[in-house]
Amino acid sequence: MNSKTMFVSLCLFSALFAFSLSESVFAADGQGVFNKNGCKMCHFLAKGINAKPYPSKEQLAKLDYSTFKDKVTNGVSGTLMRGYSIGDGDMKAMYDWLQEFK
Repeated sequence: MNSKTMFVSLCLFSALFAFSLSESVFAADGQGVFNKNGCKMCHFLAKGINAKPYPSKEQLAKLDYSTFKDKVTNGVSGTLMRGYSIGDGDMKAMYDWLQEFK
């Protein structure tokens, strides 16, 4: 096997290996998504009272995923909470991270 063939084989093997890894290896960082989108500016408390209109992370963790996604995507009428465009993977990662605050 010459060096060019070996190089191509190694590249193909590496690509196949990378694609075979579970999705969790490439999963979004929920805390990173939370911080990147500015959520921590209003939802900075880990636990405590539901300080309307700024619920703590503990309060957010009590929401079911569907309600959480709806509030993040569409915002909350009558508050400063606007809707955000966050991909499904990032949304799920953020929700999963918030579950640590239950």
